[in-house]
Amino acid sequence: RSAAGVLEKMAELDVEDPKPRARLAEIYHQLGDREHELREYRTLAELMMKHGRWDEAAHVYGRALAVAPDDLSFVTDAVLGLKDAGQVGAAAKLLAIAVEKNPQAERIARLGRHVEEARKLLGVPGVSGGLVQDGKVVFAGGYGVAWLFRRQWQ
Repeated sequence: RSAAGVLEKMAELDVEDPKPRARLAEIYHQLGDREHELREYRTLAELMMKHGRWDEAAHVYGRALAVAPDDLSFVTDAVLGLKDAGQVGAAAKLLAIAVEKNPQAERIARLGRHVEEARKLLGVPGVSGGLVQDGKVVFAGGYGVAWLFRRQWQ
């Protein structure tokens, strides 16, 4: 735990350095602390995406899926994050890995495709929603745009 504390301080001091985050994820994995391990993987993947390192981000998301294939909200965030960044191939590959590890991910992806088709058919600019199973959010997401107009006052 003390090593994790030191690495957390290092990560706070240099938020652009991925090494402490990667090491933290490994330490949390060894400690069996899945929540913190996923947090570090998420932060690390977001850092990779921020710097246009798409393949590395997809790899980090894949490692996180190995830890928590049942965390469908994480899977959804990861796939949508890659898709929104224009990395459709990486998003599809990650979804395929998720489906292999957890068949429920495919059902949610299929539902998402239906929602997007309905949104377009009805001409609605944006839709958001969520799914709850056994008191736990398994999906939360949006399709389309949140703001159709943005007024700027001068």
